[in-house]
Amino acid sequence: MKKTMILAGLAATITAAAPASAAIYNYDAYISNGIGNANIAIDSSAGTATYSGRNIDLTVSSNKLKGFTGAAKKTTYLASDISGTFSRYGRTYNAFHSTRPKYTQISLGNNFNFLWTYGRDRWGRIYDFDGKGNLKYTGSTGGSSGGTPVPAPGILGLFGLGLAGLAFGRRRTMVKAKAKMGLPAAA
Repeated sequence: MKKTMILAGLAATITAAAPASAAIYNYDAYISNGIGNANIAIDSSAGTATYSGRNIDLTVSSNKLKGFTGAAKKTTYLASDISGTFSRYGRTYNAFHSTRPKYTQISLGNNFNFLWTYGRDRWGRIYDFDGKGNLKYTGSTGGSSGGTPVPAPGILGLFGLGLAGLAFGRRRTMVKAKAKMGLPAAA
């Protein structure tokens, strides 16, 4: 009985102690309208998308990106903030967040990306920018919390249930064996 309780407790501990770590999802992208090739890193813990490349250095924040699990289907994320610069055909712009006339936003999914933002050039003129292009997943790494990716809690739960099943099966076998020998089951 003690072994059964220990194994059941161990299974419960493993299942409960599965701190799922956020991940950073990395993509290679092409963005039209003069931007060209870029890398996009989505931090699912911080809720940010960081664009980096020869003509772009932006960070887009959106609470909708928190818990991001990949760009399997096309989803649009309205930005809550944006910072950085982008260059288009030799002219550099400071990006800024806007809700009017249109929201600063990004769309990701199904090998597609879209960035809509606003920028100011060095003379203060405003530029409305949108760029579409392709998207290719290149892998993920540990999240901004410093953790490493861990198996999903559901998998650990199944593992715990398997251990508990083995423990109860062994106990049942022991009880049957003791009954055949005429010994008390609790001893």
